[in-house]
Amino acid sequence: MTKFWKCSAAAFAAFGIAASAQANEGNPRITDITAHMFYEQSGDISEDITSEPDFTGWNVVIGEGSASENVNDVMVMVLIEADEEVYAEAVLSITVRAGENNEVVAQRSIDGLLLDEKTHRAIMIDDAGCMGEITIEAKFGSSVRKETIRLECGE
Repeated sequence: MTKFWKCSAAAFAAFGIAASAQANEGNPRITDITAHMFYEQSGDISEDITSEPDFTGWNVVIGEGSASENVNDVMVMVLIEADEEVYAEAVLSITVRAGENNEVVAQRSIDGLLLDEKTHRAIMIDDAGCMGEITIEAKFGSSVRKETIRLECGE
């Protein structure tokens, strides 16, 4: 069972952390989305496949293409940067869509974020190895970023 912990702005203030009622205090913004193949044999993750110019996502489920081992799952990380440590009440929303109907295959919403100058938040895309085109969209206040990867299977 997953436990959820909620902290109020007052609780953060008690620890000397500035609370922000508006998302623009501290200028938090999404600066990057990365995607990493999860290798099943070693438990390692790949380099960021969104930034590999020669990435091949063909038959990664059997360790082919750019994969060095079998891959079914992909870990997505969203990087939020801020000018200073800030408690932001804006919601970070990460939505992953795939398939011909562009259906939602993974989604996560995180509110009440305590942000450092760099903060990473993650979501797993389960059974992504043959999904085809995968679109990842992250929204945080007025900051929006998208990335697309392709993981396909065939003979």
